Amino acid sequence: VPAPPAGSASAAKFLSAAGDFEVPPTSLSFGMVRMFPAQGQGPGPWIVLDPWNNAISTVGTTTQGLQEAITAALNSGWGLLVDGFGIQGSNGLQPIFINCTTAITIAADQIASIDIRNCTVNFTSAVTGDAITIDSQEMAKIAIHAQIVYVGTGYAVRVKPSSGTPLDHNVVVSPVSMEFHTIAAVGGSAAGCIAFDMINGPILGNEFRFIELNGGAVGIDVLNPTHDFEQNIIRATNIHRQTTAGVRVGTSATNQANLRQNLWLISGIRPNGAAAIGFDTWASSDIVIGLNITNEEGIFATGLKIESGATNNIVINGNIVGAGSSPVADSGMGTNLMTGGAITLAGKQVIVQTGAVTAGHAATWNASGVLQDSKIALTAPATGSTLTIADGKTLTANNSLTLAGTDAITITFQGTDTYVGRATTDTLTNKTLTSPVISGGTVDNAVIGGTTPAAGTFTTLFGKAGNSSSNVRAPGILATQLVSAATGANTTETDLQTFTLPANLFDAVGRGIRFKMWGTTGADANTKTVRVYFGTGNKIYDSTGVISNNGSWMVMGEIYKIGTNLQASWTTGIFINSWPSTDVQQNSQTESGTIVLKVTGQNGTAVASDIVCQGMTIEVLN
Repeated sequence: VPAPPAGSASAAKFLSAAGDFEVPPTSLSFGMVRMFPAQGQGPGPWIVLDPWNNAISTVGTTTQGLQEAITAALNSGWGLLVDGFGIQGSNGLQPIFINCTTAITIAADQIASIDIRNCTVNFTSAVTGDAITIDSQEMAKIAIHAQIVYVGTGYAVRVKPSSGTPLDHNVVVSPVSMEFHTIAAVGGSAAGCIAFDMINGPILGNEFRFIELNGGAVGIDVLNPTHDFEQNIIRATNIHRQTTAGVRVGTSATNQANLRQNLWLISGIRPNGAAAIGFDTWASSDIVIGLNITNEEGIFATGLKIESGATNNIVINGNIVGAGSSPVADSGMGTNLMTGGAITLAGKQVIVQTGAVTAGHAATWNASGVLQDSKIALTAPATGSTLTIADGKTLTANNSLTLAGTDAITITFQGTDTYVGRATTDTLTNKTLTSPVISGGTVDNAVIGGTTPAAGTFTTLFGKAGNSSSNVRAPGILATQLVSAATGANTTETDLQTFTLPANLFDAVGRGIRFKMWGTTGADANTKTVRVYFGTGNKIYDSTGVISNNGSWMVMGEIYKIGTNLQASWTTGIFINSWPSTDVQQNSQTESGTIVLKVTGQNGTAVASDIVCQGMTIEVLN
């Protein structure tokens, strides 16, 4: 048990006259340095106490106080608890910002325990290099249950063993548990959210957990290793808005063999860059599970990229989808890919069958790409196709195909029959198609549910908007408006996006629409109000005055017919750093005529473009 500092009030009670040991009061966090703001405190130095409730002197600002509290705890072999609750707001005690103007270093240590919670550790523009550097650690637990905000050009967090630990003077991070809730590299030019840097020593057998990694060039960046990055468990829930890669394991083939045997558990990656990669790896013998990669927040080039020299990786993914993107590019060897979504490989696909091969049925791929054995030889067609032979079926020779089994069927090919091939000039006539499946291509521009299809070129497929005369694009997009509109330098309520719904769209109970509007706000503390109207003067959503400084906003909702000229609606809105708000109500718009749906913005202060609406979409729910 650490003794209290010499000369303190607690030191006098450390040993009684009889030599008995006195422990700190039970109300204290035994063995922990505690850092917290005074109740109701705003900016300024926080209170820092040692485990014996004695004040530790810190200098001037919360930035210096945080670094000094970390240093004091590590130097004395104590743990550290930083808790940001203590500022009195309109809703009681609230978490606050630690505004850091200098970088933070967590020095080399053994059995360190650091817990930072209920605050935002905000690194200002004065911090241009890495914001937090974590040196060599052994048997440590570092948990930042807070948000790290970083606007510089380095990494928000860099784990970099660089000096010997007290245990055995190894330059190593092992075995350590590190947990980060949110790392937001929001400056636009940041190298990334977190980097693992093995230039001086290995990172072995650790567990890392990330709740949200937002922005930067790379979310998780395993830098090209001089030493091992091996047998680590990396858990990540949401990695998004990266411009280069969500996860990058190595940057080249240099020292590639040092990246191996790690377990990646990742819920979702949403890159935001035309050249971005969802998960890019040079490693070997890694297991990657989860890995849902979408272009929800922007387009990306490749979902999963396995680089040349990467071997024996196992990837069990959910879905990798992105318009105009390549889902998988595999230049490695021995990849086992198990997917829950539709994947087209941009390269080879490796199928591995384990177990003994019966004599006489050994199969091999030859140099021409033919799978051969004593029973069968398959040549891959140039454009690709699939042959499925069910269990119990038999292929016979000559000009007939026999499907043996309980449903034995023989198809005989007669020389006088005309067979339709795949050429574009072939015509299929006098044939009946039962439950056909059309895959690819286009369909004539007849309206779904119409009578005679119109002749002409193949164009867009349409459906009806209720029983109106208007059509909607399948599967239901009625309108997409993507030209930005903004408020002027005034405080007048301004129409930002407007669309006139066709008459009779709500023609039956249960029919409805889904709408979304989104945009940004100006970089100021002015109030901004966004409203949505369904019909003239019929307001279905009002954000009221929201302070959203250089943020983003989204409003979405649905409207359904529930009776004659009677509709039910729900609308919800989300602004940066604010809780969602929702409006639910009934409306009585005349459905036989057109109905205007619009979103408006109203500045609290006359500043141009304080509210910008970047787009609006409307879907018909038939």
